Amino acid sequence: MASGTREKDLHFVKCLRQNFQPPWIRSHCHKTCHEMILVLRGEIRTRILGHVNVGRPGNLLFRPQGIMHTPMSEGPQRLELIALRWRGGTELACLDAPDIRFDQNQRIRRQLDWILDLYPSQDKADGEMLDALTYTVIHEFGRLQNPATGDLAMRIRTYIRNHLDRRMTLDDLAKEADMSKYHFARTFKEITGQTPMGLVNQMRVEAVQELLLQTDLPLEAIAIEVGLADASHLSHMFRRLTGHSPGALRRNESASG
Repeated sequence: MASGTREKDLHFVKCLRQNFQPPWIRSHCHKTCHEMILVLRGEIRTRILGHVNVGRPGNLLFRPQGIMHTPMSEGPQRLELIALRWRGGTELACLDAPDIRFDQNQRIRRQLDWILDLYPSQDKADGEMLDALTYTVIHEFGRLQNPATGDLAMRIRTYIRNHLDRRMTLDDLAKEADMSKYHFARTFKEITGQTPMGLVNQMRVEAVQELLLQTDLPLEAIAIEVGLADASHLSHMFRRLTGHSPGALRRNESASG
C-alpha cells in the first residue's frame, strides 16, 4: 500500500499506559475509533459479543469500533497495559471482529514504546510518524499467531498431565483453552492433527505403559491412577491403541529383563 493511501485511511488517535488495581470492571465502547490492548502485567478478562476472552502478559486484544465490551480484572496482581486507539486501517490485517494475538517477538511492544515516546506532540512530523507507527502495529498484528493456536497444544497437554487421574470431558478442555467447545475441537485438530480426547487417551496409554514397566501395581490400581473406570476399560483402550494387552507388555518386559 502506498504511503499516501496509508496516511489517508489510517489515523492515530491516542496511546496510553494504564494501571488498574483489582477488582476493576468497566462496560464501554469506542464510538469513533478502534482499540488494541497489550497486556504487560496481570490478567484482563473481556466480555464481548457474548464471549469472554482472556488477556495475559504478551497478549494483544483487538476491540473494534462501536462494539460494547466489558473488561474486568480480578485477583491480587495489579493490571498494567498499553492501549492504542486509531481510526481506519483495519483492512490492513482483515480486522473486522474482536481478536486476540500474542506478541511473540515483542515487535509490537517496541513500536508502542516508540509511540509513547512521541505522544502527545503538536509537531506535524511527529503526527505523521505516529500514523506510520500505528500502521506497522496493525500490519504486525495481522502476522501474529493467535495464542489459542500458538500455545494451545502445550497448554492442553499440561492440563491433561496434571489432571490425568480425573475424568475429563471436551467441555473441561475447552474451558481450559478459553474457547467454545466446537471452536476448540476444530482448532485443536487443525494444529495437532488429532482430536482433544484422542490426546487424552494417548497420554493415558503412555502413563499406563510407564506404570506397567516401572511398578508392580495391579491393573485396577493403574486404572485409578490414569482416570479410567476399571481394569476392563483400561485393557480395552490399551489394546485398541497399542495392538497388544497390558499383560503382554509386562510379560515381555519381564522376559527381556
